[in-house]
Amino acid sequence: MLNIWKVEGERLGRDGAPELRALATRTVEGWAREGAKNMRVDTNEVGGNSGTEVHVHVRFEVDGPVQEVQIWFVDHRGAIYRIGCSASAAWNTTELWQDVAFVRASFRRLPTPHRPWWRFGR
Repeated sequence: MLNIWKVEGERLGRDGAPELRALATRTVEGWAREGAKNMRVDTNEVGGNSGTEVHVHVRFEVDGPVQEVQIWFVDHRGAIYRIGCSASAAWNTTELWQDVAFVRASFRRLPTPHRPWWRFGR
């Protein structure tokens, strides 16, 4: 499953990389309150196209073993995003990283529409 999240209500200070890493870790570890068990979280700060990114690999159990890889980053406006891809723990992790990296490389923030999306075509 591929997911893209814009993290609302969070801002990073001057030294954003450690704060972004802490936010990513805190968010993923919060999954335990939602039923995830036996969590193992690995994080790395990586130089990206628009600054430091945080790469996360999390392994956990929810109705069986699962894994998710994530790239956390901050766009030029200061908005925080997470791109993730999850699959069974038996799935090839390298393929998950390739999928997430492809989406990250093509990521573009869309302009704000002048009217709500549900009114298009009217």
